Amino acid sequence: MMQNKRKKQSKMRWWAVAFWLLAWQILSMQIGQEILIVSPVATGKRLIWLICGIRFWKIILHSTIRIMGGFLLGIFAGSSAAVLAFRYKRIEELCYPMICVMKTTPVASVIILLLMWISSGNLSVCIVFLMTFPILYTNVLEGLQHLNPKLNEMAEVFELPVWVRLRWIGIPQLMPYIKAGCALGIGLAWKAGTAAEVIGISGGTIGEKLYQAKIYLETADLLAWTTMILVMSYLFEKLFLGMLDMAGERLKRIQISDSGKTDEVKNVPVKEQQDIILTHLSKSYGEHCVIQNLSRTFPRGQTTCIMAPSGAGKTTLLRLLMGLEVPNSGRITGMDGRKKSAVFQEQIFGEDLSVYANIRIVRKRKLFEPEKQEYEKIKTELEAVGLLDCMDQKVKELSFGMRQRVALVRAFYADWDVLFLDEPFRGLDRSTRELVMEYTKRKCSGKQVLFVTHDAEEKKLVIGK
Repeated sequence: MMQNKRKKQSKMRWWAVAFWLLAWQILSMQIGQEILIVSPVATGKRLIWLICGIRFWKIILHSTIRIMGGFLLGIFAGSSAAVLAFRYKRIEELCYPMICVMKTTPVASVIILLLMWISSGNLSVCIVFLMTFPILYTNVLEGLQHLNPKLNEMAEVFELPVWVRLRWIGIPQLMPYIKAGCALGIGLAWKAGTAAEVIGISGGTIGEKLYQAKIYLETADLLAWTTMILVMSYLFEKLFLGMLDMAGERLKRIQISDSGKTDEVKNVPVKEQQDIILTHLSKSYGEHCVIQNLSRTFPRGQTTCIMAPSGAGKTTLLRLLMGLEVPNSGRITGMDGRKKSAVFQEQIFGEDLSVYANIRIVRKRKLFEPEKQEYEKIKTELEAVGLLDCMDQKVKELSFGMRQRVALVRAFYADWDVLFLDEPFRGLDRSTRELVMEYTKRKCSGKQVLFVTHDAEEKKLVIGK
């Protein structure tokens, strides 16, 4: 459906191009001689004649290297500055006036000022950099400010390494903002770059040819070089955005292969289970007290069911135990150094990642690891909950109940000492729920699990009491 929509849009664009070319041809035939309007046919002939010369391609290469060099520098510097501004508030405050000036100052004024300090040969690089920098800075900073905080909480609970968070959580969310900035920046780069070459009269560039065409009233040359600028801008936009799409899709995938260095199996001592003890625990949000003076022990090696009315603080209690919230008073002992796993109340996934990738990342610790064995292991777990055919499907394409089962498989696949289940069977039909509850009971046997539910039947089937 999406491909058909793109094809329809493409046809509409070429129809519009043909319409305006025809209008241009008619206009040049009617009043061309009076005001020196050259027809598209004459412009096309001149462009073909220019293309046949080696000198033409040297000029194109000369301008392209400088314009795209300034563009790439702007991308790198703008993105890096945005990351620093997001990380440190003072840097954002420091950059704000500079970004406002860069966005509002006329291009011609900047070009003339730069000509006082640098040579005309480097002018296009600098002006393109100055035009691109604020666009990428603004877009990337906005993307960082709109990152899903729930995904960050998920990463904290599963203790994901920084590079795992960056590749499979951060970059997929930032990519739309980066693409939008690059799409706008490339067009502006070619306009600003050639304007700098015209004003600076930089030798051997497209801008120099435009200036000469203006001086000698060579309208055909002027339109031919202008057409080439439009073509180059369009081609580089498609090329660069296509490369970003390919890179984005590649970063979302985990390649299934046997390649990679396999660590030697070591005898890791089994951690001794311990009770989780709450001592006079209290938590408030403003004046609203959610948990007050709670003292409780959750015994080791058992599944403990937590049942209470809605709004009683069940989810808040789990968040305190997972370390996502800090209590106002009281103590929690028995959680230090223990690995956690969870099925959250909200469904937290990398929406554009596959089911396999969403599950695999919770145990991903190295960049290069053999995946075949893990793929088969996860495949077996998904088959146990009726999701065998969903391994390579994107999570955003799944129904609520299917996503809930993926969350359960991910929680059990993780390396954990304590498991938190916050209403894990929501959205499941009766037959599926019985299957998943039996799977959960089998996986929780002899381990420390805190299980939140409103349903006494779920409690009985999972705990057996």
